[in-house]
Amino acid sequence: MDVNAAVGKLFKRAYRYLAAAKNLYTDIELIHQDAVNKAGVYIEAQKIISKILGNINVSKKIGRVRKLFASAITPKGFVNHLDSVVGCNDKIYRIIGEPGTNTSKLLELIMEDATKKGLDVEAFYCPIDPENKIEHLVIKKLGVAFITTNDFHDLKVVNSQIIDMNKYIDYTILNQYFDVLQYDYRVFRELVETAITTIHDAKKSHDYLETLYIPHMDFDKVKQSEDKTLERILKYAEELNV
Repeated sequence: MDVNAAVGKLFKRAYRYLAAAKNLYTDIELIHQDAVNKAGVYIEAQKIISKILGNINVSKKIGRVRKLFASAITPKGFVNHLDSVVGCNDKIYRIIGEPGTNTSKLLELIMEDATKKGLDVEAFYCPIDPENKIEHLVIKKLGVAFITTNDFHDLKVVNSQIIDMNKYIDYTILNQYFDVLQYDYRVFRELVETAITTIHDAKKSHDYLETLYIPHMDFDKVKQSEDKTLERILKYAEELNV
C-alpha cells in the first residue's frame, strides 16, 4: 500500500536526521573533552562511592544491570518520565554537565562499584546514543537515584544534591572553540527538531492507515492475544523477581 511505503520512508528519513544530529553531538563532546580535567570524574566518583557504597563489601554474586529508557524522541517532541525514575528514592543526585564532561562515565563508575558489591541497578540510556551513554542510574536497595539534567530533560527535586561536572572545564581552552560550538549546537537542535517533525508526519500517515484497517479488525481476538501476552510478561517478571 502506498501509504505504508510513505510511512516507512518518513521514519527512515527521521532516523537519518537523528544520525546526523548524533555526529554533531559527538563533535560537541570531543571539543569539551579537550577542555575538561579528566581526573574530575574519578574525584567525583570516589566521593559518591565512599559516601553511599563505602561500607559495603564486594559480593560473591555480581549485581544485575537492568537497561531502560526514561526519555524518548516522539511525535510530540522530547518526552521523559524522570519522576518515575526518582520514584520513592530518598536520596536524589542531580548531575549537571555539558556533553563531554564525563557525566555518563561517572554513572558507569558508580554502577560498576555497586554491581560488584552485589547491588542490582537500573541504568537509563540516552535516546540519541543508546548504545553508549547512560543518563540516569537507580540503586533501589539503597534508595538512591542519579539523574542527568540538560536542555532536553530536567526535574526539579527538593533537597536533591548537585554534582557539577562543569567545574572541571577549562574555559580558556573551551572559548577557543566558541564559534564552532555555537554552530554545532544550532545545527544539532535544527536536526533534532526536523527529525521530530518528520516523525510527527509519519505518525499522521500511520494514523490514516489505521482508519483503513480498523473496520476490518476483530478486536475480541486482539483482546485475547493481549491478555495472553500480559500473562506471559507477568510470568517472566515473576521468574526474574522484577
